[in-house]
Amino acid sequence: MSVGRSETLTVTPASRRLLRAILETREVTLAILVAAIVVGMSLASPFFLSFANFHAIVIGMAPTAIIAVGMTVLLASGGFDLSVGSVLALASTMPLCCL
Repeated sequence: MSVGRSETLTVTPASRRLLRAILETREVTLAILVAAIVVGMSLASPFFLSFANFHAIVIGMAPTAIIAVGMTVLLASGGFDLSVGSVLALASTMPLCCL
């Protein structure tokens, strides 16, 4: 029985390479970043994880989501279209002009 002896954790090169490969993957890094932002914002504001905030985010992102789905189909079929931003701007200003 040894008193005062500390055991160190050894990291093998294979486990270090696996950890580095996981952290260098964009998707995992992005998921960790998003999780850290959600935890930080929920600690900073009690209203962040509320239904009203989620509803406001969904309503605000609806046009972007519709355009993203359309662009995904377009890019998957091999096409390329740069006029999406200008069409969105025109479609959002025309109702204002009609008022």
